Amino acid sequence: MKKEKIKNIWIKYQKVLLVSFFFFLFCYGIKLFTYSYSLDTESFMIYKDSFLNSWLQINRFSLVALKEIFSFFPFNIYVTNWITVLIFYLASVFTYFNFARICPKIREPKKAFFFLAVIGPSPIFLEQFNFTLQSAEIAFFFLLFQIGMYFFQKYFEEHKKYHAVLTILILFACLGAYQSFAPLYIAETIIFLFITITSKKIKKNKEILNYIFRAILIFLLSFFLYFLVSKILLNMLNLNSNSYLTSQISWLHTPLKTSIFRIIKSIAYIYFGGGYFVSRYVHFTFLNLFVLILGLKESIKYFKKKKYVLAILILMILASPLIMTFLLGNHEPVRAQFTLPIVISFLLTYMWIDKKSFTVLVTFFIIGQVLVMGTLQYSDYIRFQNDKIMAEEIYEDVKEYLPNRKLVIVGAKDSDVEGKIKVRGEAMGISFFDHYGVSDRSTTFMKTLNYPIEDDRSYINEATELVKDLEVYPSENSIFVNDQYVIVKLS
Repeated sequence: MKKEKIKNIWIKYQKVLLVSFFFFLFCYGIKLFTYSYSLDTESFMIYKDSFLNSWLQINRFSLVALKEIFSFFPFNIYVTNWITVLIFYLASVFTYFNFARICPKIREPKKAFFFLAVIGPSPIFLEQFNFTLQSAEIAFFFLLFQIGMYFFQKYFEEHKKYHAVLTILILFACLGAYQSFAPLYIAETIIFLFITITSKKIKKNKEILNYIFRAILIFLLSFFLYFLVSKILLNMLNLNSNSYLTSQISWLHTPLKTSIFRIIKSIAYIYFGGGYFVSRYVHFTFLNLFVLILGLKESIKYFKKKKYVLAILILMILASPLIMTFLLGNHEPVRAQFTLPIVISFLLTYMWIDKKSFTVLVTFFIIGQVLVMGTLQYSDYIRFQNDKIMAEEIYEDVKEYLPNRKLVIVGAKDSDVEGKIKVRGEAMGISFFDHYGVSDRSTTFMKTLNYPIEDDRSYINEATELVKDLEVYPSENSIFVNDQYVIVKLS
């Protein structure tokens, strides 16, 4: 019976699975068939051990563990990108499966395709996976997380404790890889509750409260394990906790009004368009706004029918991509917002309107998303080529001075001197020679290109003072040489 059921599902969805698979490959085609890497990857390539320690210092021990398990494989950009996309596709399919198995309303091949077609070309996932040093690992934990959410569903269906234990252990491991799995857990548990109420699997308020209590308990136990293991590992390895994560909490460092303004601004970024999203992800924002309108209409409909719990749950689902923004009092990094495309995919397919005009409009939004994604990938590839050219030019200008001296590059200069890059993302398209206004990553990047240099990034501040009266590179008077250092002034 089970084999027959699986066979019927495969027959029903095989075209969707095959088409969506090649759609994912098409969306990531530039990264799959060209060679480039961006910020952080260059540091991992040169200073692997210290970079792994830095992950431990921000409590990403699962990420380190997976890296160490597969450390006997040489780090390869092409292979990593292919593995990332393949696992990401499987994780996306499993996400749809988790929703569809309890929600008959989205159990349809066309809706399955559009669910995947929203997630696949998401610029948010692209930004995340552009960090090649961790992309395959994050994709793996995304898949593992969805397996954990499957056990979460099974726990409430069959009430077997080992399902809860598996959920706790998997969520604990995922939090130890990337903390953004916390808001994703909250979003998906709210969605599951909404589905179970609408399908009348849960009817009484007591059952709803029981679900909420158990979902919170699972999260707290997972978080306790995550916190405990993090502390134990730091103590065992004599490492100090890094302030990278706490520095993002605006409530601790800025006035209350500033944090509130940043939250309002983030809401505008995510759902209405503004700032970052207007200039770069405009088509993606249109899709978000479109789903927001659909969601608000759905919530109003439930309020009118006096189904207040369902109305509130819809609003909570819409607000779930902002959970970290509320907690931080600050705009969450774009690459960490992968709750958003999951929420958009679910709500779009759940509230689908079976009209040709609706399908055409959504298709248009997705095409726009694909175009933005392709532009970002191409821009980042051009950026990488520009960086290679600038690295070669600088090396040619300084190589005669380098024996027994360290190279220090100060200031910042965008390698896109011809202005070919029209679109930049959060990290995509950002030059190693202009890393948010500084060039501290440039010498490490040059090392990844096998230039025989020694550098000293700790000397940048002193070097900046030494060359403050020099002209800017590539002018002749832009290079300072003494007994220990060769200093290049970019700005």
